[in-house]
Amino acid sequence: MGPFEIFALTGVPALTFGAAWALGPAQLWLVRTNAVLQTTLFLLVAMIPCYVTRKMMWVDIAWPFGLAAIGAQLYVFGTGDWYRKAMISSSFAMCGLRMGLGALAMIPRRTSDFPRYDYAKIRWERKGAMGLTAADVQKEKAGGKSVTLSALMLFDVALQAAANSGACVTPGIVLAFDQAPLAVFDIGCYALFWFALLFESVADAQKLAFIASSRGDRTLVCEVGLWRFSRHPNYFGEWCVWISYALFAAGSVVRHRERFGTALSVMLLALLGNLVYALWTCLRWWTGAAPAEHFSRQRRPAYDDYVRRVSCIVPWFPLPKAG
Repeated sequence: MGPFEIFALTGVPALTFGAAWALGPAQLWLVRTNAVLQTTLFLLVAMIPCYVTRKMMWVDIAWPFGLAAIGAQLYVFGTGDWYRKAMISSSFAMCGLRMGLGALAMIPRRTSDFPRYDYAKIRWERKGAMGLTAADVQKEKAGGKSVTLSALMLFDVALQAAANSGACVTPGIVLAFDQAPLAVFDIGCYALFWFALLFESVADAQKLAFIASSRGDRTLVCEVGLWRFSRHPNYFGEWCVWISYALFAAGSVVRHRERFGTALSVMLLALLGNLVYALWTCLRWWTGAAPAEHFSRQRRPAYDDYVRRVSCIVPWFPLPKAG
C-alpha cells in the first residue's frame, strides 16, 4: 500500500468530513448519510460479488450508481439556490446513471473480468504488493482463493468507495448549499459540463461504431473521429466533467471566502484541486489508459506507432504515420 492509496482511503474522506463540519450541520449530515449509503452500496454490489466471483468488475456498477446517489442526496438535503442545486444534482445523477445502467446491462453476463482489472493483478504481482507471489496468482488460476489477492481486490474496491464518500462529494457540499443567485461563471461551468459529457458520449459512440465495423478483428487500431487526436478521448471528456464540478464549486468558495474564512477556503480549494488530480491519476494510470494500452500493445501490431503519434488523453494534432 503506497502513500497515495493510504491518503485516498483515509485522508481525503477525513478532510471532507472536517470541511463539512466547518461548513455547518446540514453539510455534515449529508456527508455522514452519504458515507453510510456508499459503504452499504459497495459492500452489497461490489465487495461481496468480488470476493465470491473473483472478479473486480462489479465495482463498475457500484461506483456510478454511487454518483447517482450523491446527486439524489444533494437535491434532497441541499438548501441552496434551487437552480444551482438542480444543476449539480442532475449532473451527478445523469453521469452516474449513464455509466451505471450500461454496466448493469453488461457485467452480469460476462464470464471474464475487465482487462483493466486483470492488469491490476499483473501490476500487484510485479510489485509484490502485500507480499503477493506468483504462487498466489497460480492458486487463483487453479480455482483456489488467495488470501493476499482477496485483500488486494477488496482494498481496490474500498478505494473507490472512499472516493465516493470523500473526494467526489466535495463539490456538492459547497454547491448544493450556496444560496447566492447564479452568476455568469456558474453558467459557464455548467456549459463546460455539457461540453464534456457530449465529448465523452461522442467518443464512446465512435468507438462502438468502429468495433461494429471491424467485424471482430481485434488487431485493428481505432483512429476515427476524436480518436485521431487522442488515444482516449472518452477519458478526456470524463476528466473535463470533474474539472467542471471543481471549477463550479471553486467559484462558490471564492464568492463566500470572507464568510468561510481563509483556512476553510484554502482547505476546500485544496480538496477540489485534489479531486481533479486524483481523477487524472485514475484515468491515466490506475483504471484507464495504462491498463488498456498494456493489452492493446500485445494484440495490435500498429498500436506502438499510434502511441508515438497520438496524444494519450488531452487531444492534440497527431504526428505523421511511420514510413
